[in-house]
Amino acid sequence: MLYVTTRPNLQTPLRFDYSDKIAHFVEYAMLGLLSRMAAGGLSGAVRRRPALVAAAVVAFGLLVGALDETIQRSVPGRQSSWTDFVADAIGVAAGLAFAGWAAGRWRRSRGAQRGPRPMERGGR
Repeated sequence: MLYVTTRPNLQTPLRFDYSDKIAHFVEYAMLGLLSRMAAGGLSGAVRRRPALVAAAVVAFGLLVGALDETIQRSVPGRQSSWTDFVADAIGVAAGLAFAGWAAGRWRRSRGAQRGPRPMERGGR
């Protein structure tokens, strides 16, 4: 991501009103999604403390977004704006939310595939 940030005079492939904001949103939604997926592999941390993991993912995304906008100030042909940072933040939150939704659906579908648990020995 930061490699793209340092490219001088970079333009979005499609040009229309707010296309740069959409590009920021999509880029940071992917960051939120991948960060949540990475956090999910931390030995059950998501199940034990989901709010803490979500807060860490959002904080990480905001830090990267702030760094991104700060770096852009010194790159020729690029500009930094608070609206880009807002698009970054909304993207991180959307990616995080999507990851949580997808993980829940996956867990439910795996539970449905297993079927009902057999009665334990001695149970009724």
